[in-house]
Amino acid sequence: MKLGKILTPTNRNVRIIVGLLLGLLILVQLTQYRTAIGHPPQSPWIEMDGRQLVGVETDVFKKLENWAKTDHIALLDFCLSRCNYPSYTCTFVKQEVINGRTKEEQTMKVKFNEAPFSVAMEWVKNPPAGDRVIYIEGKYGGQMLVRPTNPLARKLCPTAKRYPNGPDAMQNTLRPVNLFGFKKCLISLKEVYEKARQAGDLKQEFGGLRKIGDRQTIALIRHLPPKDDYPAKKTVTYIDLVWLVPIMIEGTNWDDQFQCMYLYKDVNFNAAVADADFLPENNDMKPPR
Repeated sequence: MKLGKILTPTNRNVRIIVGLLLGLLILVQLTQYRTAIGHPPQSPWIEMDGRQLVGVETDVFKKLENWAKTDHIALLDFCLSRCNYPSYTCTFVKQEVINGRTKEEQTMKVKFNEAPFSVAMEWVKNPPAGDRVIYIEGKYGGQMLVRPTNPLARKLCPTAKRYPNGPDAMQNTLRPVNLFGFKKCLISLKEVYEKARQAGDLKQEFGGLRKIGDRQTIALIRHLPPKDDYPAKKTVTYIDLVWLVPIMIEGTNWDDQFQCMYLYKDVNFNAAVADADFLPENNDMKPPR
C-alpha cells in the first residue's frame, strides 16, 4: 500500500487513526494511574568502606561496627545516650503501604522541639487530607491541629482538631506525629528488638557501611517472623555515624514486598527553633475554635 493511500481520509483509515489515538490515551491514563497509586522508592544509598569515612571518631566507629555485627540493642542504647538534640529542623520524606495500598511519596518540612515535645509539619509534596499539622504534647486536649488541604473544606473549617492516633489520622500514616523524631524512633526500635529477643525471634545482621546523600551511615538489618505485634519482616535502619541517629528506615512486609520508607534530609541541629514556631498564626493556620 502506497503512503498516499494510507493518508487518504477514508472511513477505514479514520477508524484506524481513532483507534490508535484511543489506545494511546488509555496507555497514558494507565501510566498516570500507576503513578497515582504510588510505587516503592529506590533506596538512595551507595555502599562504602571504612577507608572512605570522613569526620567519624575512630573509637566510636569501632564500637558501632562491633555492635552492628553482634548486638544491635547495645548500639541503640549507645545512640540513645548520645541523642541530645533539643531542637532541629529537617525535610522528612516518607512512603508507606496502608491497608494494602502503596501511598504516594510525601515530603514535608518539619520543625521540632524536644521539650515540650512539639512538631510542626508543612507538606510540600503529596499532602493527605491536611497539609499542615501542629502537635504540642499536653496542649489542645492531646489533639493535633490540622489545616485541611482542600480549599473549600478549609473555608468551612480552617483548623481541625484530631487525635494523632485516631482513625482519621491512621488512614494516612503508620506512625503518628506524636512518635516523630530521632529519640522516639530509637526507643521504638529498641522496644521491638527487646521484645523479639525475649521471645527468641530476633535475627540481626550487619548491613555494611552505606552513604545516603552526603551522610555516612552504618546499616542494621533486623529479621522477624510473621507475628501481629511485629511491625515488619525485615527492617533496615541506617544510623548516621556522626550524629548517631537513624536518618533512614526501610521496612519489608511478610510477602517480601515494600512496606515503608522514612528519610530525614537537610537536618539542621543549630536552627533557632522557639516555642513561637508552633503557634498556629506562625504556620499559616488559624487558631482552633
